[in-house]
Amino acid sequence: MARMTSYDLIALPAPKPVAGRATEAYDLNTVTAEPFATEVVGRYVSPTRTRACVWTVEANRSSYALKVVALPSSADAYATSISDRLTQNAASAVGGFANLGAFVRAVVWQRSQVGGSRTLNEFNSLLDTGRPEGDVNPGGNAQCYALVSAGGMLRAAGSSDAPGGRTQAVRWYLSSTGFRVEALATATQGDSQAFSLNRHGHAAGWHRRPSSQARAALWRAVHQDAPLAFADLGTLGGASSVARCLSDSNSIVGSSETAAGIEHACQFFHLALHGRTFRRDLDGDANRISVALGVNGLNQVVGWMRAGSGGQQAFFWSAEEGMQPLTARLNEAKPPRGLRLLEATAINEAGAILCNGTLNRQRQAFLLVPAASRL
Repeated sequence: MARMTSYDLIALPAPKPVAGRATEAYDLNTVTAEPFATEVVGRYVSPTRTRACVWTVEANRSSYALKVVALPSSADAYATSISDRLTQNAASAVGGFANLGAFVRAVVWQRSQVGGSRTLNEFNSLLDTGRPEGDVNPGGNAQCYALVSAGGMLRAAGSSDAPGGRTQAVRWYLSSTGFRVEALATATQGDSQAFSLNRHGHAAGWHRRPSSQARAALWRAVHQDAPLAFADLGTLGGASSVARCLSDSNSIVGSSETAAGIEHACQFFHLALHGRTFRRDLDGDANRISVALGVNGLNQVVGWMRAGSGGQQAFFWSAEEGMQPLTARLNEAKPPRGLRLLEATAINEAGAILCNGTLNRQRQAFLLVPAASRL
């Protein structure tokens, strides 16, 4: 059996002068694997509002260098996704949403070169200008949940208000000259949201037809000019399911009700050539509730689980080890007093894991880095 990876625990604080405030983190990228470096996005609670922010973490032989920057916004804002930086000097972009006027709007912050130094500037409110394509209402709410950089263009995915009061899964294309937005789902697919997007242009999330429950959905890019092919990914025997994350290797994870009506972490498979889908239950405990939130190219899965009165905790899953609590893998003889890791929201290609939890009962974001990254 392969030796279990142990992790260094790094708390992700709010920026000064509001250090000590609650933080939550939602996504991370891979800047470089050797030496280890990553950027993490999320939010913190300031005295007046919720602020989006970016943490940068770099490893050296003895410790980690940590920086945190608040993203510009005049209202409550959430940073939900960040694009990969393929080289140390490459640009990254951050996606999310903010309360702008009477609506929640999808927004992107893009790193730009200003006076020899790199700063993060608000790029656009994605539905404030331009003429949307397809069945999308430009005057309503919109949220960005996923952002990737591919082919010299930024692509984002999320949801928007649509005519008839529906919630509509959408995909945006952004360039230096503007953006365009397209509806992923049709009216016959009912309400929908896209939670994840990969470099191939595929998107995953959920759809719900009238008088039915949500079902995991995949919108697959066939070629550049064709409409996306839709697939209902099914369930583990229950009524509902949701796809939460789609990796660049096309691994899809989320959750599904079992035949017994219990929500389980689930991996979804779609064979496009044969038009078939099948599923794998990732939870070996039939009575435990679990949800998968992230997956990387090595098919390592993270999320949260809750069994009986034991409380919720973050998990790591692999085909070799099954589902394991992350607190048991910390590279510390005595974890900090009052530490609880409640959910693991993402895992990158270097194996670093993003967690939300509590420290002495205050909401706190954490980064778990494989201990070997410092060697």
